[in-house]
Amino acid sequence: MPDASLRRGALTLTAAGMFDFALQLLLPVALVRLLPAPAFADYRLAWLAIGAAMALAPLGLPRSLFYFLPRAGAAERAVYVRNTMLLLLLSGACAGLLFGPWNSVLPTSLRGIAGAAWFLPAFLTLWVAASLAEFLPSARGDVGRQARLIVALAVLRVAAIALAALWGRVELVFAALVAYAAFKLALVVGEVRRQDTDVEPVRSDGCGGPPRPPPPPSAHESLLRTQLAYALPFGMAGALFLLRGQADQWVAAALFPPAAFAAFSIGAVIMPLVALVRTSVANAIGARLSALEARRDVAGMLGLNQRANLAVAFVLLPVLVLTAVLAAHIVALVYTPAFLAAAAVMRVNCLALLGVAVEVSTLTLVLNQGRYLLAADALLLPLGLAAGIGGAVLWGLPGAALGNLLTLGAGNAFSFWRVARATGVPLRRLQRWGALLRILACALAAAVPALLLLHAGMWDAALHAASPCAAAADATLNATLNAVSVHLGLGDAPSPLLHTALVGAPPSAALAAPPMSMAPGSASRLEAVLAAALYTLAYLLLLRGAGLLAEARSLLGWRAPSCRTAAGEA
Repeated sequence: MPDASLRRGALTLTAAGMFDFALQLLLPVALVRLLPAPAFADYRLAWLAIGAAMALAPLGLPRSLFYFLPRAGAAERAVYVRNTMLLLLLSGACAGLLFGPWNSVLPTSLRGIAGAAWFLPAFLTLWVAASLAEFLPSARGDVGRQARLIVALAVLRVAAIALAALWGRVELVFAALVAYAAFKLALVVGEVRRQDTDVEPVRSDGCGGPPRPPPPPSAHESLLRTQLAYALPFGMAGALFLLRGQADQWVAAALFPPAAFAAFSIGAVIMPLVALVRTSVANAIGARLSALEARRDVAGMLGLNQRANLAVAFVLLPVLVLTAVLAAHIVALVYTPAFLAAAAVMRVNCLALLGVAVEVSTLTLVLNQGRYLLAADALLLPLGLAAGIGGAVLWGLPGAALGNLLTLGAGNAFSFWRVARATGVPLRRLQRWGALLRILACALAAAVPALLLLHAGMWDAALHAASPCAAAADATLNATLNAVSVHLGLGDAPSPLLHTALVGAPPSAALAAPPMSMAPGSASRLEAVLAAALYTLAYLLLLRGAGLLAEARSLLGWRAPSCRTAAGEA
């Protein structure tokens, strides 16, 4: 995007991704009501396996296009894209074989899902290669086309799954997913053919210019080796990172029954949101960072990363804090009170994500630090598994998320250290730490009035008077807590610690505002909306008092300079 606004590109991709995320967030809400409980459990377990396969199979190849396409001539770009698609088809087929029911290493619950013999092998073969649709247009600099494609595919996917679920059979849902993956792969093939006919000259610095001469056929193998040498370390590091992020879910699937795993997976829905925001920003600035690195413009790269991190922090930090505050409301209103155990898991995950709200992974890509990240993730993966298992044994379902809390922060810290070493810039100068800490302080302080509102005694009488179903809601909540307590081996009655962790108040406050506020009625929705509005107002006022509001407006409205002036202004 030589002359386009990075702000517009990042916001466009983020908005499209947020739309996709919102649909994927709402889809389980419908499925849990359309599918029988065992079928819904099969669906969640299948997507756990798909997530693991998508961590392993892409091998870093799709994202490597952000590095190679801006530097290559038109003919070379076509070779890179074709090689990527063919390798993804091959790796997808291998992943399908790996996650088939014949693999005795897999958990029994996963091998026993409906349609196990055909669904995962067929779906993964198509899905891995089809994932190129999420990268190729933006890697070519066409952010608008990428956003439109994301939105259209999101609508199609949700519609196909929801319609198939109307019959109440998970096998039909799986068949709809296979058909959707085949259609998405067909779109990728169309994009590849479009790449073959693209003769737009792109110079190695990404700013346009005379095309390079096409590579001879003998050079295709050399291009493939070059791409693999670059992509595989990042792909393996990314696989370990994603598997590390999923380790807690595998722990929950192994140590808890399917119903508890379903609640745990609901508590992890906040994780893809952060990944979505970060990926959208990375896709928007990836080509520009690669062009700056090609000119060895370290100051330009760091300036671009700092601007991106500040823009993300202004939005992401308050979202995480507010999600932690309203976790119980979100779970009860969206997924019904039967999954209240997910609220504590969601709070732990929000805390873990605060440690990676500021990142330099985009810089590690262009600085070719994949081998070091691979070593770090290889060390952190077993540590995360051990922490998750230990946390699950000591603290039950929320404790299984402890591995994420420890390893996400440690992995991000290592990335900062590597970037500092590679660029020669001290850690204290890699980011605008003072501004970032003030943003975090404002986000945390804004939670105080929202918490006071949620726990104020005045809501006690108001909520009980507003809802004629108060007694029934309290009974449902207590029954849910009793079931969770029995499952965790704590007896027929929930312990004070368990009750406080799940609800936010001890059993003696069972009739107080927090349990009542979790009843999925109009009073609960009103309370959540008021708390969110109060939090937003407090956050904006605190930003203004800290002298950050004007900077936030300026930063979020900043337009990227052209290629000729990027280095100077950065």
